[in-house]
Amino acid sequence: MSDALERFARLVEQDHFPLDAACAAIGAHLDPTADALAVPDRLDEIASAVPDATVEDLTAHLFGTVGLHGDAETYDDPLNSFLHRVLERRRGLPITLSIITIEVGRRVGLDLVGVGMPGHFLVQDLGAPDRFLDPFIGGQLLDRDDCIERFHRLFGRSAAFADDYLRPTPTPDIVARVLANLRATYTRRGSRRPLAETLRLRALLPPRRPAEDRELAGALEAIGAFDEAAATYERAAAEADDADRDRLEARAHRLRARLN
Repeated sequence: MSDALERFARLVEQDHFPLDAACAAIGAHLDPTADALAVPDRLDEIASAVPDATVEDLTAHLFGTVGLHGDAETYDDPLNSFLHRVLERRRGLPITLSIITIEVGRRVGLDLVGVGMPGHFLVQDLGAPDRFLDPFIGGQLLDRDDCIERFHRLFGRSAAFADDYLRPTPTPDIVARVLANLRATYTRRGSRRPLAETLRLRALLPPRRPAEDRELAGALEAIGAFDEAAATYERAAAEADDADRDRLEARAHRLRARLN
């Protein structure tokens, strides 16, 4: 297990873990040539230059002075999911730009939370709960109607909007969404090893889901990590029903036979 993977595992075992540190560990594991673990220090540096503890000053600094913006041209680039790369390149996805906004806001005393609206991640200002920010569009301030309009642009006028879509998203769910984005990107690109490493991270994030163990085992098998794949199939089998258990145990047995 890499140092970054161990760090991620220790973090997510906690009941309340720091969002910035968990996302930095993801970047350090998947992009090990970069100094991803310097992310908290960089966020401290950015926060120290915010003129005043207001949402307006925060957004002006992040999206004006620092120059953060949404990457509409190369949206699917995995670098857009790594906080250290987003800070370095000053462009990213709605969720990574939102994480930076939340974490810098926290450092200056603002109570901001992530809102995992389907299709487009946003930030809510708990100091004024009817106010939302869209970090992908320069930190634009939105009200509830604006958020609903964004939803309908994505999914069509006939799509039903639920109030739950604008509720705060817990930190573990934000981390899970970052990993889901990377999983989708690497799957589309056919990038087997990064996909396996992403699924390895996801398997560490509670709660454990047997379906994710099965997916991880298949990804490990695809990159030739047969011993680890077999162990993961066996772990999935222990939580499966009878019919599925036999199939998973047989798969593990075939892989172990290849090691002899």
